[in-house]
Amino acid sequence: MARIRRIVLVLLALVLGLAAMLFSFSNRQEVVLDLLLVQTPPISVALVLVLTLIVGALLGAAAMLVPLMRARAGRRRAERKLRRSEQQSRGLQRDPIKSIE
Repeated sequence: MARIRRIVLVLLALVLGLAAMLFSFSNRQEVVLDLLLVQTPPISVALVLVLTLIVGALLGAAAMLVPLMRARAGRRRAERKLRRSEQQSRGLQRDPIKSIE
């Protein structure tokens, strides 16, 4: 199963690479970006779009770090609480509460 998955991933990467090459070859027009205070030298449309994709992916990954860190911290708190409860349970099993008569 792992071998099939690896083959599928390699084929997918090859198809995406081919699509990216075709995209860059068909978008050779050059544009100048006006970024308020700065203008870029003429660069290809494909490069602009690829850079935009990369920056967007990095910003998306950075935005996901905060919820991920909170989830990990919550998991660690829950694990500590579970360990304390298990220790208390073992202590009660060893030394049962004696009834008062």
